[in-house]
Amino acid sequence: MAGRRQESVVTRPRLAGSIALLLTLLLFALPALDGLAAGAESAPGYTGSARVLQPADVAGRGTPAFKGAGLLRDPDHRLDIEAISAMPAAAFEPLDGHTLRQGFSSDVFWLRLDLSRTDRTPANLVLVIWPPFINRIDFYRPQGDGSFSLLRAGDHVPVSERAVARAETTLPMLVTTQPQTWFLRVESNSVINLSAQLSDQASFAASSSQRATRQGFFFGMILTAALIAVLAAVWLRQRVFVLAAGYLLCFLGFQFVLNGYDQILIYPEQPWLSDNLIGVFAAMATALMLWFSLSYLEPRHIYPRLNALIHVLATISLIFALVAISGHYALVAPYFLVLVVVAPLAMFALFLFMLSQARERALAMLLMFTPVLAVTLLQALHNTGWLGATNQLSELWGIASLAQMPVAAVAILLRVRETQQALAVEASYRVLVENQVDLVVRLDLWQRLAFVSPSYCKLFGEPREKLVGSAFLDRVHPDDIENAEAALSQVLGPAHTSYLEIRMQTDTGWRWLGWSLTAVRDRSGKITSLTGVGRDITARVEAESALARSQDKLDLALETGGIGFYTVTLADRSIEIDDRYLQILGYQPGQLQLDWSSWQARLHPEDRDRSVRLTEKYLFEAGTPLEIEYRIRHRDGHWIWILDRAEKAEVDESGQLLTMVGLIQDITRRKRTELKLAYLVRHDELTGLLNRRGIAAVARRQRALSNRDGRPCAFAMVDLDHFKRVNDTLGHEAGDEVLRQVGKLLKQSVRDSDWVGRWGGEEFLVVLPLCSLEEAVVSLERVRQAVAARPLRVDQDEVAITISAGVTITRDSERDLDEVIDRADQALYRAKESGRNRVCTDPA
Repeated sequence: MAGRRQESVVTRPRLAGSIALLLTLLLFALPALDGLAAGAESAPGYTGSARVLQPADVAGRGTPAFKGAGLLRDPDHRLDIEAISAMPAAAFEPLDGHTLRQGFSSDVFWLRLDLSRTDRTPANLVLVIWPPFINRIDFYRPQGDGSFSLLRAGDHVPVSERAVARAETTLPMLVTTQPQTWFLRVESNSVINLSAQLSDQASFAASSSQRATRQGFFFGMILTAALIAVLAAVWLRQRVFVLAAGYLLCFLGFQFVLNGYDQILIYPEQPWLSDNLIGVFAAMATALMLWFSLSYLEPRHIYPRLNALIHVLATISLIFALVAISGHYALVAPYFLVLVVVAPLAMFALFLFMLSQARERALAMLLMFTPVLAVTLLQALHNTGWLGATNQLSELWGIASLAQMPVAAVAILLRVRETQQALAVEASYRVLVENQVDLVVRLDLWQRLAFVSPSYCKLFGEPREKLVGSAFLDRVHPDDIENAEAALSQVLGPAHTSYLEIRMQTDTGWRWLGWSLTAVRDRSGKITSLTGVGRDITARVEAESALARSQDKLDLALETGGIGFYTVTLADRSIEIDDRYLQILGYQPGQLQLDWSSWQARLHPEDRDRSVRLTEKYLFEAGTPLEIEYRIRHRDGHWIWILDRAEKAEVDESGQLLTMVGLIQDITRRKRTELKLAYLVRHDELTGLLNRRGIAAVARRQRALSNRDGRPCAFAMVDLDHFKRVNDTLGHEAGDEVLRQVGKLLKQSVRDSDWVGRWGGEEFLVVLPLCSLEEAVVSLERVRQAVAARPLRVDQDEVAITISAGVTITRDSERDLDEVIDRADQALYRAKESGRNRVCTDPA
């Protein structure tokens, strides 16, 4: 039995059973809270349980000394050493390892220890009680005359009055060969779970030396990690490093107070001052740890609810710290115990969830906090009685704290490396966009400007230093905020891209800006920021608005202005015209005489027969008023369009027409507008090719002809490879120029009988009538080679572009054009999947 340790545990709960069951230690707070809760009222009559361990033997060299231990409660604080020493051993409840059920009160506990040596030499032993946060312990050691001498310990006892001037409760004992009975009077108003360790002086000195060495390593490493965080915060100016430094420094302060160094070094005669101080450090370290974890992992947009929960827990912990500073920590201590149960669970959930989003960071957090939080959970089970108390738990606590520090330093350095890489990318990005005409910005996940191009600064009339860090939406017109928020949310979704047109307050007032937004993702696919490329579209928006207003005015003008009058006499076929008629034809009054023949001669050859036929039919037949449109020669020689409306003015008694009156109106502008609109309806404004509507009409017509005549007709869907890179690197104006040149090259490379149209974006549809699938592939391969072999000239840059094409052919079984287009799209998809810059056919 020699060389073994003896342990005894005294368990005394303070509050209601529900609080005791929730008791845990998030940042090693349980030992601190033992002293902080002094003076709190208990819940009388409420019962709970605490597990008591079987004592072991004495540690160190020599023969066994421990004979037995017993526990006695003094609810009224009336018993003194004379009364206690007079009581028989049977009055004390044996500490035998079974579960004891006791009331929760502010009782004094008396611990009886029966010791003796079985050999013939006395032994100088040391009784160490941990943790040290017990208000007061009176240790009564027997004297030869039957009396007892008094030694004192406890964190409310001045250092000069303690048996040994140490932070922990340390009591010297001389155990003789005669049976001896020792008494300990334990007084504390907090929840306590005491480990009483009896060892010889050599073992005590060795364990103290080991603990001091470990603590020295811990304080050196935590100061190193904190210094790294401070330097990173000063150098990189990021919030995550500020929080890391704050957490490490608060944790350092917590450990300093936890180990009692403040009592020994700062206020040895007023050690009870540490009660609130440890609460401040515990709560502050908890809050900063939670905020540091959020800032390090950045889960706001990935797990918003868990992010919000941890924010709330951190805020509550900060409130507890403020209460502790005011000296009233005991009022909120029970609620802090509940907090430190929920917080580790939330942190573990966050770390595990983030493994799939930011594996490297999440692993760093797991390695950094898991040992400490695991010991915290063991401590919770220990203090609630679900797990037997062991003296080694405090050792595990110190080891876990020490193990956390090198991982913390590595985690901070890992984040420093990521930040340096991001800054290097930003520097390259800055060089790329420095001379861009388009507006270029980068937003963080909180929609704040992280980078702005010089063109953006110029438009808004503010320096970059003022713009960076401000909210992007602050300058958006109130009526456009909702659309802007929807577009930003869309970028964060599966699409990762969005386009919006909004008004923003610039240096010259409200301007319309068009923004192309794209999500920036890291190697793991996590969104790290948003990139926006904008352009001032005010002129275009105003032109569109002006065009709409002009159309209204044109309609009004066509109805009320510029109308010429004429009269036709059928007897001699003469025509009388007014001055406005002459003005329409470009003549001054008196410069032109018209009759039936000269009027016909001025008509456009393509319109003459039709116009004369309709007019003569109206003259000699009854019917509705005449209304025709025709072209007539202007004085300058060009043709103008005329809208001619005529009515029968005078008839004879037999009903024969004698005269006819009419109004003419110059509708040349309207005709040109109609022709232009007709052209725009079917043609793409950017490339000049048929647009989707136009090429679709051609495709339907050619497909119908193919089915009717039984002749082949091929369809090809063509797409530009990596076109987005052109827009992102050179801007949208360069992208538009690339589309124009590629469209022109496509048109030049196919047969005259083929049709080319822009299907949408960077996609083109080619219709090849009377062309087999093999011939179509050859034709498209020729087009592909022509595009690949000819770099495009865009401003001062040469842009190498390739295309991919999917080719199919019509089938009699197909019911509509959509089926043909779908097969061409599938073939195009094959080409893209096969590596791009190739022509693939429909697999069917």
